[in-house]
Amino acid sequence: MARELIVLCGLPFSGKTTLAKELMNDDALLMERDRFLEDVKTSESTKAMLKLVMKSIKTPVTVYFATHEQNAWNDALTSLYVTRVSDGLAKTTEGRVIIDGTHLHPLSRRFILDLQGFDKYAVALPADVATSVTRLNVAKASLEGIRQTVTPEMIERMARAYVLPTVEEGFDAVFTTPAAALARFKPPEPTEPATPAL
Repeated sequence: MARELIVLCGLPFSGKTTLAKELMNDDALLMERDRFLEDVKTSESTKAMLKLVMKSIKTPVTVYFATHEQNAWNDALTSLYVTRVSDGLAKTTEGRVIIDGTHLHPLSRRFILDLQGFDKYAVALPADVATSVTRLNVAKASLEGIRQTVTPEMIERMARAYVLPTVEEGFDAVFTTPAAALARFKPPEPTEPATPAL
């Protein structure tokens, strides 16, 4: 039986992490881009490697940020992220792997589709800027780590760049709501058999 690779796509604060937790089961591995970014912050050798990669980027693919340097830095991060995810998937045996990240553009999803040994599914959360910004503002006081760097303007730029995943792109199926994904991947809770009337 083929293993399942579920890629969550959507804006920051669109509900990806909440959905990822709901899709977990006893045979699942969760890979989070936010956790990867936090790890990067603590490693000097990784920062040095990122700077080298960044210098080689002439025209960044990323367009979410205000400056060339910020966009090139994001491209360098993505390059390292691709390597980490690919290496991690090569070592894991779980039947389901959930990748939680924005994955807004086909270029940022291409490496996932190139991986072998998985049925590949995308969950495309809607690009609802107003809801994402509201959730950001509500959570602002309690945010930690990399999520503190997200701004309403960044969310708006990301929404403009968001290209929804498609089956034509190479996924086995694409789900456009959390409910559709849960219906496919989360089996219903077992119900207690009715007690027969005496």
